[in-house]
Amino acid sequence: MEKPESCENTKHTISEGIFYNFLSSEIDHLKNEIKKPGWTNWAIIGGLATLVWLTFNEFDNNALRIHNISFIIITSVFIHRLLSIVQLSLADYPTSKSETKYLPSNEVLSQSRVFLILQVLKYAFLIYLISILPLGIEKLIITLLYITTSVYAFVFACGLIFSYLHIPFGLNTRRNWKINIPYYLLGILVFYIAYKLVHFYVNHSIDFNIADFRFSALFVGGFYLVVLLCWIPQDSRILSSLIEIRRKLVFHNLNITEAVRQTEIALTGLKVSNLLQNYIVNYLKLCDEFNSKNDLILKKLEIIDVIANKKGRSEISAADIEISQSVMDSIQKITGEIEYLIKEDIPRALRPIQIRAVMISRISKQADDEIINLLKQLEDAVESMKERTQKVRSRINSTSISYKPSTPDTIH
Repeated sequence: MEKPESCENTKHTISEGIFYNFLSSEIDHLKNEIKKPGWTNWAIIGGLATLVWLTFNEFDNNALRIHNISFIIITSVFIHRLLSIVQLSLADYPTSKSETKYLPSNEVLSQSRVFLILQVLKYAFLIYLISILPLGIEKLIITLLYITTSVYAFVFACGLIFSYLHIPFGLNTRRNWKINIPYYLLGILVFYIAYKLVHFYVNHSIDFNIADFRFSALFVGGFYLVVLLCWIPQDSRILSSLIEIRRKLVFHNLNITEAVRQTEIALTGLKVSNLLQNYIVNYLKLCDEFNSKNDLILKKLEIIDVIANKKGRSEISAADIEISQSVMDSIQKITGEIEYLIKEDIPRALRPIQIRAVMISRISKQADDEIINLLKQLEDAVESMKERTQKVRSRINSTSISYKPSTPDTIH
């Protein structure tokens, strides 16, 4: 079902009852999707306990040949990886022709941190297993095994790092084929390695016995059950968001318009403006502070003008001079604060917006127009503030020149 562009642009209103029913149906659908694999935590724990028991029996009944076991584990992992690459390559992910949506990487990956850690540990352990492979495997294959496992370990380590960063992640954009080239090259490399490993086994099958395969199967099966136990489906993030929105709606802690907006973000992601909202809010706060300080300077200058415009010098008292001097000192202090805002705080607040805008632009060209307009408005605001600062500075200089009060000794 096609979603409305945004709740602000919808001309119609939606009743709370209808929207509540929609939320409930989406929540039920997500719950069914999460339960689809048919696994429960108790089933996984039971399976792990069984595998541990069988593994201990293998230790008791057979002398383990670690070189053969390492070969079988590595071969099974690479065959599994090859099948995963083929599956992802053949999958057809629908892309939306409407506005591109995004999510920060920390929201996408934060619930997968344990899974990512396990993957890093897995490939680190595979690097160790490569070092104890049976003799006779080509040195080229050994080198390629080291390279491939290191690449996968690095990729999952990067995913773990990204789970703590706010890097925009495109949801409904089809990646450019050039970006997929490294992925396809890695797939070809995995295929070549898997083929060579299987070919080595065919030529040396007599060196392997059933106990090697049993222990390897128990080890690999146990690891994937641990991964399955720690895996949190991505839909669970959306499910939690929708349940929270429904709860707030029922208890009237959220109005219907805001509920629709938050639901749209949870289901379809963030627009560019939403993605940069926190940074833009911080930027606008600094702009408001800049304007407030300039307005305060102008008010203080009016006080000095009142004193300077007195008709006769005899009307200017020592108290007037003291007040005007105090006001000028405070103006100089505020001017310094404005200079710091212009040179330090505001550029520092603008920098993350520009960096993320570049990232978004590289993810999807569809967002370029919106990004260009946004950056132009922000940069125009900076120029406008600089011009206003210059005008206020000129106003201060003209005031200090036109009004030079006499010393108390010259007052009659």
